[in-house]
Amino acid sequence: MIYRNQPLLVILSILILAIPIFFILQPYLTALILAAVLAIFFSPVFHYLKRWLKSEGWSAFLTVLAAILVVLAPFFLLGFAAFGEAKQLYIETVNGQLNLDWLSQRLLALEGSLKGWLPTASLNFNPNDIFVGVLDWLVDNLGVIFSSLAAGILILLISLFVFFYFLKDGRILR
Repeated sequence: MIYRNQPLLVILSILILAIPIFFILQPYLTALILAAVLAIFFSPVFHYLKRWLKSEGWSAFLTVLAAILVVLAPFFLLGFAAFGEAKQLYIETVNGQLNLDWLSQRLLALEGSLKGWLPTASLNFNPNDIFVGVLDWLVDNLGVIFSSLAAGILILLISLFVFFYFLKDGRILR
């Protein structure tokens, strides 16, 4: 027997169940969205490899490797280069080898230009002190930076895993 309010009860039940499901999946939404975007962009490569290899599993695996090489490898290389430069900059600053006189000269020239428009304008700060302050802040917050980096790597690994299965079993989701 179908009651008159039964469709309303079904919709209400779905909404009540959707709220806890959302909170359970919320930490993984970034990984799911990234995986979906990668699956959409790399689906032509996957379909080409599937025709060539005749295997969805191997085609999905090779597509994930291609995505890693094309999209993620440049970010990692850029990150390693930036880390190396930051390390060298920190060493030069700590040893007193860093020379920011050129920046001080530019700031004095800028201050001279500003005085033509704003006679009371002055730029009273030492670039070395600001730079050392920024580096001290970075060193003080390294724990937070590395824990965020670890969380980002975990999300990346989850998204690559989901990306593989979006490609391999994507026909089921359609």
